[in-house]
Amino acid sequence: ILVYEIFTSILLIAPFLVSYLLFSWHYPPYFMYVSVIFFTVILCAVVIYFAHLYCSLSIKQYLINVVFRCTITFLIVLLIAFIPHYFTSEPITRLVLVCIVTGFSYCFIVWYVGFNKDEKDLFNKLLEPVKIYVRNVLPINR
Repeated sequence: ILVYEIFTSILLIAPFLVSYLLFSWHYPPYFMYVSVIFFTVILCAVVIYFAHLYCSLSIKQYLINVVFRCTITFLIVLLIAFIPHYFTSEPITRLVLVCIVTGFSYCFIVWYVGFNKDEKDLFNKLLEPVKIYVRNVLPINR
C-alpha cells in the first residue's frame, strides 16, 4: 500500500507542477486541463494495475464490464442528444429538449446497457423502501 500511496501522491501533485511550468513557458491556459486529464488517466491506470496486482482484478473483465459498457452508454446517449439539437432552432427550446432527452435516454440506456442483472437487482432492492413509502403516501390502488 505504501508504494501505491507514493505513486498516487506524485500523480496528484504533478499536474500543479506541470501547469506551473507550462504557464511559465507561456502556453495557453487550457494546457492546465490537458495536464490534469493526462495525469488523471495515468492515475486510473495505476489504480487498475495495483488492483490487478493485489486484488486479482481481471483487466480484461474490467475493460469489458466497465469501460466498454460506459463507453457504449455514453456514445448512444450522445447520439440521441444530437437529434433534438439538429431539429430545433430556438436556443432555449433546444437546451430544454436536449436536457430532457439526454436525461431520460441516459436513465434508459444505463438500465438496459450499463447494468447487468445483479446490479439491477441491487438497485431494485435499494428502491424498495421508496416504493413502500410511495404506496403508503399516495392513494393509488386503494
